[in-house]
Amino acid sequence: MLDTKLESRTFLLLLAVVTLAFGWLLLPFYGAVFWGTILAIIFAPVQRRLQVRLRDRKNLAALITLLICVLIVIIPVIFIAGSLVQEGASVYQRVKSGELNFAAYLQQ
Repeated sequence: MLDTKLESRTFLLLLAVVTLAFGWLLLPFYGAVFWGTILAIIFAPVQRRLQVRLRDRKNLAALITLLICVLIVIIPVIFIAGSLVQEGASVYQRVKSGELNFAAYLQQ
């Protein structure tokens, strides 16, 4: 009885240590893992429907789902991010040259 209690506590302690170490290992990749999980949840129904329509060809369904995800989410986000960077650089240049004065806008 005492041995099983000790084994259980040791196992739980070891499990907690391994879980914390794994979390520490994944910390630099938190953003990528988070968004990957979100995309997986969103596109899982699409993948299941494609798998049924393609007669259980899992790899082909996964490839088509990946292409759909890239076309619908990834490419537009890249274009939007590029536009935001361009506009930010433009605003920075206008502020630096004095063409855009925030103090004058705030006084109005």
